[in-house]
Parts: sequence; C-alpha cells; structure tokens
Amino acid sequence: MKTTATLLLAALISSAAIAQTPLLPGAPDRRQVYQDQDGSIIATDKSSTQVFATWAEFHQSQFFLDHGMRCGSHDRSVNPGGWNNPPPSDCSNTQTNPVSGYDPAGGDTFSIPVVVHILHRNNGVGNISDARVYSQMDVLNEDFNAIGGTPGAPGTNGKIEFHLATTDPNGNATKGINRYASNAWHNDKGSYYNQIGWDTTRYLNIYVNSAGGNLGYAYLPSGGGVVGQNYDGVRIFYQAFGRNSGYAPYDQGRTTTHEVGHYLGLYHTFQGGCHSGGCSSNGDLICDTNSESSPFYGCGTRTTCGSQDPTTNYMDYSEDLCMYQFTPIQVNRMRCTILNFRPDLVSGGGGGTNPPDAATGPSPAHGATGISTTPSLSWQAAGGADTYDVYFGTSSSLSASDLVGSQSQTSFSPGLLSKAATYFWRVDSVGPGGTTTGSTWSFTTDAGSGGSNDLLSDGFESGSLNTGWSSTGNIQVHGNSANTGSYGVRMRRTSSLEHAIDASGRTNIVLSYARGTSGYDGGEFLTVDWFDGSSWTVLEATNATGYATRSFSLGAAADGNPNLRIRFSGNANRNNELGLLDDVVVSGD
Repeated sequence: MKTTATLLLAALISSAAIAQTPLLPGAPDRRQVYQDQDGSIIATDKSSTQVFATWAEFHQSQFFLDHGMRCGSHDRSVNPGGWNNPPPSDCSNTQTNPVSGYDPAGGDTFSIPVVVHILHRNNGVGNISDARVYSQMDVLNEDFNAIGGTPGAPGTNGKIEFHLATTDPNGNATKGINRYASNAWHNDKGSYYNQIGWDTTRYLNIYVNSAGGNLGYAYLPSGGGVVGQNYDGVRIFYQAFGRNSGYAPYDQGRTTTHEVGHYLGLYHTFQGGCHSGGCSSNGDLICDTNSESSPFYGCGTRTTCGSQDPTTNYMDYSEDLCMYQFTPIQVNRMRCTILNFRPDLVSGGGGGTNPPDAATGPSPAHGATGISTTPSLSWQAAGGADTYDVYFGTSSSLSASDLVGSQSQTSFSPGLLSKAATYFWRVDSVGPGGTTTGSTWSFTTDAGSGGSNDLLSDGFESGSLNTGWSSTGNIQVHGNSANTGSYGVRMRRTSSLEHAIDASGRTNIVLSYARGTSGYDGGEFLTVDWFDGSSWTVLEATNATGYATRSFSLGAAADGNPNLRIRFSGNANRNNELGLLDDVVVSGD
C-alpha cells in the first residue's frame, strides 16, 4: 500500500517513449531489482544499493517512485519516437491522430487469445491460482468493452475481447495457463521467452513474475518489427495481477489493463508533459486526452497544463480503483494497431472458434448445505467463453424466465435469500463458437440468523457492493478487510456508505454491525448515524482500532417507518488511514 511519500510529485520522473525493443545491458541508471534467496528485495542503481524486507515495502519506497516503476515500459525504448520502416495507414504513433474509420461502432469485435505464463520461485512464491488468472481476464474484458455494471463501465466500448487460448501453437488443447518454477525467471532474468513463449503474432503472451521490480511493462508495436519477436508481450508483477489480489492500491487488475494498452499502441497520458503544439504530433498523440505534466499517483483530480488532467484514464499512474476509462480516440488507435500491426492476433487461431467449454468448479459446491443467506456464487472460467448466462431459481428445471444476467465475470450475487431454502443455478458459457449449456447446481441456505426475516443482512461476501448501497469517495470491498468471512468494506479518506431501509409493518428495529479503524488519529472518526425521514441521529463516532461488534435499538421513531436510512462515514485525510465495516444487519419484529 502507498505511504504518504507516494504522493510526493517532486520525486516523479517525466515520461519517456514506450517500449520498442528490450532493455539493453548497461541501461542509463544500471538499475536492477530482484528478490534474493532469503526473500529480501535488492534494489541497485548507479549510485546506491538498497535492501527491502518485502515487495510491499519496496513498492512504497522512494526508489520505486524515483525510477517511475509503476510502469517499466518506457525503460524498453531504444529508439524513442523512431521507426525503421514507414508506418502503415495512420497508426504511426509519431504524428497522426487515428481517424474515425477505426471507430468500433459498426466494426468487428476483435477476440484476442491470451496465454498466461506464471513464473514462480522454486519455493512456490508467485504461483498464483487459476482463479486469479480468470479474474484478470474478467477485468480486461470489462475495461476494454466498458461493460455495464462493472468498474470499467464509464469508459469506451472498444469491442476488443480477450479469452484464454484453447489451442496451443501445435493445435493441442490447452487452458491457456502455464506454470514454471525458476528463481531466475521469477526475477525476470534470462531469455525465458525464447524457451516458453508462444508465437507472438498469434497470441498475447502475459508473463506473471516480479517484472523486474516494476508493477508491469509491455512492448509497443513498431514499424521496426517488435511484432513477431520472441520477447514481445506483457510482464506483470504477480501480486498486482487479477482482481482482489490483496495488494492495494494495485489490486484490481488495472496494471494489466494499462500494459495491454501499451501493447495495443497507447502512450502514457503524460507523454511529453505540457506542450503547446498540436495534439496529433505531441504528447500521447491522442486528441481527446488533456496533456499532463507528470504521472499522477493516488486518487482525485488536478490541473497541471491548464486543463483537468486525465487522472481516471487507464494510461495514467492512478490507483487501480481510480482509473476506469479509455477515450474514444484511444480506442480508435488500439483498433488501428490491431488491424495494421497485430492482425494475426485476431485471425491466426489460438482457439475460441469451437464451442466453449462448460463452466465447472461451482462455489458453493453442488449440494452444499448451511450456506449464507447472502452468498456469492462463483465458478471457474471456461475455455473459449467470453461471457456467461446465469440462471437462478427455486426449481430444478430452470427455464428462460430464470435468466438473471449475462456477464463476463465468473461470480454472481443473488442478494438476500430465505433461510433453510434450496436454490438451483446454472451457468451457460457463451463464445464465438456458440453456447454450451452448463450443469444445474444446487445449495441450501442456513436455518440460523439472517435471511429474509431481516430488513438488511450484508457481510459483503459477493466481493462488491450489493444493490441498495450508495457510496461517496473511496469505498472498496476488500479481501483483507473482513471481520468474518472473506470480505469487508475499506473506507479511505472522506467517504461514506449509505443504505435505505423500509421498515413498514415492523417494530423494534435494531442496527448491528462490526466496525473498526486503522491508522486514524486525532480528529478522524468513523461515524455511524441513521435517518428517520426528517433528521439524522448519530449512534457513535469512533477511531478505535481493530474490529468491534456494535448493536443499537433505533427506538419508536423507526417502527413502521418506510423512509429509514443508515450511514457509515469516515473523514481520514491519508490513503493509509482506513475505516473498516462488515456484517451489517438491520432486524425487526
């Protein structure tokens, strides 16, 4: 997680050109970052050697900031702005703004096969789960297609989809995930791509390792021929790969979105800093992203070049939760890059044309009992599937009327369920090759507390805010913030979480919850209050550390009241000061 030092803009380097060939030996600062045998992180440059206890400590360090290692792509440019061959069409990435002919509206949907190579240490460190890989594929599809109801929804639908490869270069079936144990490869050393990489003209190769101390880096296609080289592809730091990886604020998969943006031809938004020249020949060469003097770390807004900086753009350095869009012209450039530099990615095989595999690995397991009344249902991603049709109901014979959604994510929250009831669900895999009907699974909810007798019961186990909650500021459902179960709410800076309650016909209304803080100091409080339809009443304001369970009777004013609201709010002023919330229940007779 970032410390206050992360926000020191004076330490940030200006941008340089994006990658075209690998970092040459004897790079200007002779920087190396690697994990030693004892697990410590060694960081060296031409002036010093520093030792860090963990990767988290390194990624909070001044060394990390000074060397601009949120993204290492600029380190891999040997000939900034230069081209060995004339660029095709208008995708030169040197002086042209892509024309509207590359607008995705009315155009084809490009489907890119991906192979993920997991390069872990000999002791297993870095050997991330298949589920993490599947979650990262979800994030890519959400972000590049602005899928409604996902964090990427505010962006632009680029009609660029990603699927794990279902056939390898030899035509054999594969799930698109490979694993290798090597301390050297985990440290991003050696020409491992010559040994294990797949045809880079037909597959997007993603290598998950230490990324040389960067959070990630990639290779920008060039007229000189990066495409087809064995080293072409994307590298991602293993703890920043996938959604809810537990490595806040880089834990929502946006590092991979950023690096794939480079892979498809995009520069940083702060490329070239402030400039007075035309947008098609200066900066990031994109005319609908404002120029920006330097990378932005953190969340929020700022103005550095006379207009609001594009801090929510995937090609800046903002925290994962606070970047959520590509612009229309960025999308045009990526589609132009695919058509002119990477056409074999979408026509060279790699799977996805046969019917997709069936969804497997249901959680809860088929036939499970004693399940929470606010469950999160999940399954393993199916090869060749781009989206999933989810059916849910109380009959084992699920029909079209039981379709509850079509989505790219591999999890679904059905909301608050009845106690001691049996439910049935099915996930159909949908891909370019058709639809594969899944098995029908079932589970039975617990007969204990919670369930539909409660006005609200939410342990946030879906991994995201359920319907009914409204929020302001920086609110995150996080795997490292739970009081019970796997997830809880993390509140940063000035933020709030609110829910309406209809208590019509109910009496003796009680609000229960678990709350705590981390890092709060004098004047900073987590405040809990409720609204009776005309005024707010504070129940408590605390900065006590660690979780504690609290319960309050709301009194006669809440009985039968259809207009109740409950609110949890924090007023911290630094990112490492957290309000914590879990296990919210509103009950009544």
